[in-house]
Amino acid sequence: MKELIQFKSTGWVYTCFIFLVIVGCDSDDDASPQSSIKKPQLTAEQQYFLKISLGGELANIPPVVKKWNQDIRIFVVDTTYTELMQELNQIIAEINDLSTTISLNLVATRTESNYLIYFGDAQTYATEYEPAAAPLVEENWGIFWIYWNAGYSINRGSMYVDTERTESLVCQKHLLREELTQSLGLMQDTNDFLASIFYQPWTCTPRYADIDEQLIRWQLSEEIKTGMNRTDIITLWQL
Repeated sequence: MKELIQFKSTGWVYTCFIFLVIVGCDSDDDASPQSSIKKPQLTAEQQYFLKISLGGELANIPPVVKKWNQDIRIFVVDTTYTELMQELNQIIAEINDLSTTISLNLVATRTESNYLIYFGDAQTYATEYEPAAAPLVEENWGIFWIYWNAGYSINRGSMYVDTERTESLVCQKHLLREELTQSLGLMQDTNDFLASIFYQPWTCTPRYADIDEQLIRWQLSEEIKTGMNRTDIITLWQL
């Protein structure tokens, strides 16, 4: 979900203070057996995945993996947006190259689809295609909306790019890439990486950063399962 921000907001700055405690002892025999046990260190990519995949932009999102276990069949309401359709095909190709489980495909009718893309104005999207998103469209120039079952398997969804308020084609393409990618179950935005497609403040990043590609690989891998929580994923990475 991308909200227009006239000026880039200043995010919270988290300062980590590391306290080094030096414990003197006469011999190694006095040391506690647990003192040599170190907590596993996660890479920056792993920490980012946990934040993006387990989080969500709306309240009360369960902190577990939500993902598609079936191919995503995309219906585009209006295909006359030539440049956006070209970009969509490019994004689909990139995601499919990173996936080892599902594939994204365009379909000709809404009936055979499980995902809808609308290019146009906010009110039409909210009224005709995704009424549940109505409270959000006025302040957001791009929105994704997905549904999952009791097992956290995503089974349908939609998104829109506001082509009326977003005048820049580059920014329209960015919104298309961001909202479609977040629809994979990577639902959080952060202030962590400026080049990332998941960067919270307003940007028009035209491509995936390397870290984004790694997140998509994990999300669409066999190893990451629906319903996994933070501990489950960390345990998997340590095997």
